[in-house]
Amino acid sequence: MRELLVNPELANKVTLILSTRSVFKDSILYQLGTLLDNQFATIEVKTLTNQDINQILEFSLYNITEEDVRYAIVKTAEGNPLFAGIAARLFQQGKTLVNLSREKILTNYLDEIIKDLAEADNSDRLNDYHS
Repeated sequence: MRELLVNPELANKVTLILSTRSVFKDSILYQLGTLLDNQFATIEVKTLTNQDINQILEFSLYNITEEDVRYAIVKTAEGNPLFAGIAARLFQQGKTLVNLSREKILTNYLDEIIKDLAEADNSDRLNDYHS
């Protein structure tokens, strides 16, 4: 990353976008130090409302038309679009949303990632074996 910021051949040719929670902003700016030379802009993204999340669930790729399902997802997500998206995927996979807590949503999501990684690792091993 430092190369992107200090290389004169890249000056004004690269736009670097960093995304972080506000609690880490000062630390990141400190780490970048004088490299920035005041050539940065801070954009704060507003928190999504329940209505915003409801519209995303209804009109985006999720296309969840059932109002009661969207309500359950929005209520569980508590304004967090990541949790809403994961819960929407669970619903689309035919999984129940009854008694689905944020902890269960996250656990299910992480379990899927672990399963995908294990399958990829097994596939790599099989390919290595046949090579």
